[in-house]
Parts: sequence; C-alpha cells; structure tokens
Amino acid sequence: MANGSKMSINASADVGEYLGFKLNVTFDSFNNKFVMNVKGAMSHPMEVGADPLGNITRINNALEAMPAQLEEAQTKLSNVEHQLETAKAEVNKPFAQEAELSEKLDRLTALNALLNMDEKRNDAIGMDEETQEAETERKLADRPAERTSLKGKPSEMKARVSGTTAGRDAVDKAKGKEEVI
Repeated sequence: MANGSKMSINASADVGEYLGFKLNVTFDSFNNKFVMNVKGAMSHPMEVGADPLGNITRINNALEAMPAQLEEAQTKLSNVEHQLETAKAEVNKPFAQEAELSEKLDRLTALNALLNMDEKRNDAIGMDEETQEAETERKLADRPAERTSLKGKPSEMKARVSGTTAGRDAVDKAKGKEEVI
C-alpha cells in the first residue's frame, strides 16, 4: 500500500506454491474468514486457520481428495452420456398413442363446435323465461347489500311481541327513522 495502490475487501493475493499448485488467499467478508484456493486446472477452496501446520494438513487433505473428486466427476459424466444416448433413442421412437390422441382431439373439436353453436343459438333467438328469471336473480345478487339501521330494532321487536296498535305505531316510526338515517 506504500505505492498508492488500493485493495478492496475481497481482494485475492497469491501467497506461493505447494507441490506444483498455486496458492491464492481471499478474505470472505460474508463469513468473516480467509479462504485459500489450491489452483491447478481447477480451483479447490479451503478455510484457512490460525495454525500453520493445520493449514498444511488442510492443503494435503485437499490434494488427497482430488483423485476421488476426479473419479466422481468421471462417473457423473458417464451417467450423463448414457442418459443422452437413451434420450436420443427415445426421441426417434414413434408415439404409441398417436392415433388415439388424434381421435380424441377430433372429438374435442366437434364438441366445442356444438357448445359454441348452442351459445350462438340462444343469443340469436332470445332467452326463454327461465333463463331471463335466472339472469334477473343473478343481477340482483350482484348488487351491493343494503344496510339496515339497528337503532329502531329493539322497539320494533317489542312492538311485534306485544301485538298492540301502539306497538305497531312504534314499528312504523322506527321504519321511518331508518329511511332518514
């Protein structure tokens, strides 16, 4: 830093070589730790600790794991290549239910045409009375509900129970108040 260069937080630095592999260290600010990459044809990350001998052991373990990782990668590659060959063979096979699918699609098209024809006929001829009643009920159901006032409800209920003419007058007054409110 004496020469005026600036380092960012996640800057990496080459720290040397070990058994022909380049060693590069980066600070992982998210996990707040140093990570060393053992680089050959690929990069193999490992966490760096405070103990130098422990770090050498970690590097050796990373190097020893490479043949197993290579074998695993080769096995996966072999499986993927086999799946590719199987998929290529399946693509060339004819669809077994092609005739049935075609028949069902033709039937679906015919049914859709009949359904559309029935809808057009009702629009052209006009609706019958039952259909008009159902349409009117649907329109009424779509209207917002009217609000009723609860202020006059107790006196209205008392009047109904007593059955007197004075009670009926109270019911009429309560209904008049509801309309004003």
